[in-house]
Amino acid sequence: MILATAATLLATVAPACQTHACEVRTCDASSCRERVARRRSRAEMRRYRRRQMPWCTWGPESGAALPPFSVRRYRARNPASTAGGKFQVLDSTFHGVGGADYPGTHDAAQAPPVVQERLARRVLAVQGLRAWVGCR
Repeated sequence: MILATAATLLATVAPACQTHACEVRTCDASSCRERVARRRSRAEMRRYRRRQMPWCTWGPESGAALPPFSVRRYRARNPASTAGGKFQVLDSTFHGVGGADYPGTHDAAQAPPVVQERLARRVLAVQGLRAWVGCR
């Protein structure tokens, strides 16, 4: 009886505490969501590494001498235009395919690698290889 009453009391005092997808009992759901999102991003990047975009979309655009998944390649900026990132996507295109939906990303060069890969695949699906000068 006493144990049942204590359990009921705890349930009424802390109703926000629950088990989340990351299998941690916590009252701070935002930290759990961040961990789950990071885990999904890592899994998504592994898929992207297995199935890379065509070389002409990123090789000549962001430095042919750099390794394919180099951090410097993802931070590359074009000094002559607003293009940036691994795939040298223009800011207008970046925002047009959903880049503005990600907090803290004002242009492609500021976006995390997984976002750049995701949006480049979206551009490829919509516009095809003609979106990149090196693929014509």
